[in-house]
Order: sequence, then C-alpha cells, then structure tokens
Amino acid sequence: MRILVINYEFPPLGGGAASASFHIARELVRLDCSITLLTSHFRGLPKNETIEGVNIVRIPVLRKNIDRCSIPEMMSFMISGSWYGLRIMKRERPDAVLAFFTIPCSHIGLLGKWRWGIPYIVSLRGGDVPGAQSEQLGLIHFLTKPLAKFLWRRAASVVANSKGLATLARQTTPELDIRVIPNGVDTERFLPIGKEAGEDKQSVRLLYVGRASPEKNLSKAFIALQRSSLQNWEFTIVGDGPQLPLWKKEVKNLGLSSRINFRGWIPKEELPGLYAKFDIFIFPSTSEGMPNVVLEAMASGLPIIATRIRGNEDLVEHEVSGFLYEPSDQNALIASLNRLLIDGELRRKMGRAARSRAETFLWKHTAEEYLKLLRQSASQRSRS
Repeated sequence: MRILVINYEFPPLGGGAASASFHIARELVRLDCSITLLTSHFRGLPKNETIEGVNIVRIPVLRKNIDRCSIPEMMSFMISGSWYGLRIMKRERPDAVLAFFTIPCSHIGLLGKWRWGIPYIVSLRGGDVPGAQSEQLGLIHFLTKPLAKFLWRRAASVVANSKGLATLARQTTPELDIRVIPNGVDTERFLPIGKEAGEDKQSVRLLYVGRASPEKNLSKAFIALQRSSLQNWEFTIVGDGPQLPLWKKEVKNLGLSSRINFRGWIPKEELPGLYAKFDIFIFPSTSEGMPNVVLEAMASGLPIIATRIRGNEDLVEHEVSGFLYEPSDQNALIASLNRLLIDGELRRKMGRAARSRAETFLWKHTAEEYLKLLRQSASQRSRS
C-alpha cells in the first residue's frame, strides 16, 4: 500500500504521539508499505529525508520550541499542511491517509477524500478529544467540537489508543464505532539492565519523564514526597514546558531542592540509557491517551506509581506491576511510595512484572492493526 501519514510533530519534535507516528510508520514499511510522512519543519532539520524507509517531508510552519506547540503554531500547520498535503496526494495518489490528531491534521485527509476519494483514518491521541484536559482545553474543545464531529464522521475509521479515550470520544459521537489500537514499545531498546543486581541502595532513585504541563500534576508528587515518612530517595524530572518554572518554585518552597533534580529536555535516543539508571517511575498525570513513557519505563523494568486514569489503567496492573491511585487521593500516593521505598524485593518483583506486561505491547502489532483498517478502507473505496 501507498500510505500518507500526517503528524504535525515528529521526532525530535514533540512527545509520545510523535514517537508513535515514527514507530508505526517504520513498522508499516517493514510490512511492505510505501510511506510518506508529512510533518513540521524545524530549524536545523532537513526538509526532506528518508529514515528507515520512511520518506519524511517537513513543511514550513511557525514553531519556536522543540518540545511544545502553541495554538497559533498548530494553525500554521493546518494551513501549510493543506497546501503541501494536497500536492503530495496529487503526486503520489496514496491508497489511504493516516492522520494523527483530529486537529491540526485530519482535515488534510478530508481534503484528499473530497478531491480524489482517498480514505483517511483519524488516530486520536488524547488532547484532541473533547473532554480531555478540560481545565486547560475546555474552551478550545467547545469551539472545535463541531469540527471534530464533522471530521470523525467522514473518516473511514476513528481509532483511540486506549479504552478510556475511546469511551470519552464516544460521548462526542455515540453513533461511531471508535476502534482501540494501543501504543507499543520497542522492547529491544528499552531493557531492564542491571535491575536484578546488587543490594538495596541507600538512596532510591525516582524518575518522571514527560512534558512540563499542568495536567502532569507533579505538584502532588512533590507534596507526597515531603510528607513521606521515608526520606531515602532522589527524584529526577526529565522534560520541559511552561510549568517548569512553577515546579521549581514549589520544590524550593518545600525545601526539596537538594533532592529533586530537573534535567530538562533530553534527546530521545538517550532515554533507554536513562531509564536503566532508576528504580521507580512516577506518573501522576490527570489526563492521558496512552502514555508512551509509562510503557518505556515498564519495558525498562521499573515499577510504576501512576494515577488511575484512562491509558494508565490499560498498562499498569495494580499491585502487580505497580500501584494505581485516584488523582485526588494523596494518602494512597504516599502509601504507594512508602511501600516501594522500603522494600527492594518488591521493587524488583514489580519491575519484572512490568517488563513482562510491556512485552505484550509491540509496535509491530500496533502497525498490523492499523494496516488492517487501512486496507479495509482502501478496499471499500475501490468497490464504491
């Protein structure tokens, strides 16, 4: 098949969805598909290149930061992507389009459908679904919900990456069959190196990886760590974003500056080696699709302490591979921390379970499921 993949973010830009689009595109190439991927240009990156068989086309947009994108910057991709997307479709005539995010990407697929009858699939990632991150995105979702419904109803398929996200999407379009195809993880890159060796350390190393944005809710983790009866820990935060100055201020006010380290943004190729240096992964987010970083930590043999929200519930088995707690239950978070801080054998046992669980989430399987839908949509087009 000839497939056009669209995502306004692609590594090194963006977060989990950017990585997902790369891994899925790469696996589709390995399944004998011809893949062109349309994404944003950023300073220092080539406009055109081929990575592991994926033909990357980077188009002019307004973009200042490698790790995050503002609403006006997304709008610039919507405009630029429409022009360049139609040119690519006219030249290559793909059999189908796979668009990550409702906005700012899937309208490009709709343009191809209108002009040449090319079917498109929308891959929902979290923040693009009305109702997700309501405190930060409530007004935007109110304004864009009619457009989201319009785009979903004209798509060949709409796919969510977790059961919870599919349930949320059905509240917008109850009549649609929202499919679920989970994220994957590269279990050959993310490995539990050294997790079985050595005695318990004097200081247990905690890790968070992700955007520094309000819904990540790290403030609750800071307070829980301060209130914990155990103080044998060090906490490293990897990521950047608008919330970072506030988090640093909170840490200082709590008197934890000497034990909480802010690493900032690091290149994705350094992440496998990073996870291997830590003992516990903390993920207190209040809203997700399906977090890639949790899967990466699990594949690296880390027990997980995470909120009981959509996406996390699909990955973490409570009291098996980690602990899940209600976002508002601070005492449960403290209790989970204490159990893992005090018990090295429990950390190793849960880490082994986390690795076993991660091995069931492979990008190859994710790509195979998408390819089934892409073939089905192309077949329906040929019969119509």
